[in-house]
Amino acid sequence: MPQDASPPAPVPPGSGPFACRVLRETADAATVSACGEIDLATKDRLHAALTPLLADERALLLDLSQITFIDCSGLQVLQTAFRAHGRFAVIAPSVAVTRLLELSGAQLPVYASADEAIRELAPDPPR
Repeated sequence: MPQDASPPAPVPPGSGPFACRVLRETADAATVSACGEIDLATKDRLHAALTPLLADERALLLDLSQITFIDCSGLQVLQTAFRAHGRFAVIAPSVAVTRLLELSGAQLPVYASADEAIRELAPDPPR
């Protein structure tokens, strides 16, 4: 293993696999992709991935299409990001994410695709 490469973070006991990365950055948006399980053991990793992007003026999109499980601690991270960033949205939520959002009644912006979210979250043109 090269010296500058660090081994993958161990999966906390009782938690399933989780990964999160910036998928795409454009002038209009930063898109973060998460996959696996978001729970009490992994929520801090999601929060850490989102935090540096919260001060950005671009739309912040979180692709949750590959999430297999999410609990209320994961929902709290989503709600915190939404409150901290006026142009935050969930895109392409998996069945597990959709179910939690519906059951909780969470009022988060959700879009089927990044393109749809970018169109809807575009800042108003100057007058």
